Order: sequence, then C-alpha cells, then structure tokens
Amino acid sequence: MNCIRLEMLSFAYGRDPIFNNLNLEIKQGTFCGVVGPNGAGKSTLLKLIAGQLKPDSGRVFVENTEVC
Repeated sequence: MNCIRLEMLSFAYGRDPIFNNLNLEIKQGTFCGVVGPNGAGKSTLLKLIAGQLKPDSGRVFVENTEVC
C-alpha cells in the first residue's frame, strides 16, 4: 500500500517553478529523507503533502485519500 503518492505534481511561486510533473510513491513501512540546498523546495513539498499549499496541477494522495 502507498502511504504517499504524488502524480504529475507541479507548483510555482509566481513565475518561479518549484516542481514540474513530479511523480513519487512512498510505500507504507519505508523511511524517506528529503535533502537539498536552501531554496530547493523541501518545505514546499512537505506543505503540499500536508495540504497547506495547493498544487498548480497534479494530485497528492496520503493513505489513498486525495489531499488536494
């Protein structure tokens, strides 16, 4: 079972794209780290998964329930 699934996720702050057509699946019972330099989109990704931000396009699922 997928715990987190992103399908064709795109997001931008104004004209600055952060993600474009991002796909990701994290299976239940696995651990995943999010690493990268400042401004790479780590916090934005977590806010999209938590439903605090709405993607420009694409879908976010947490435990097979669509978040946005």
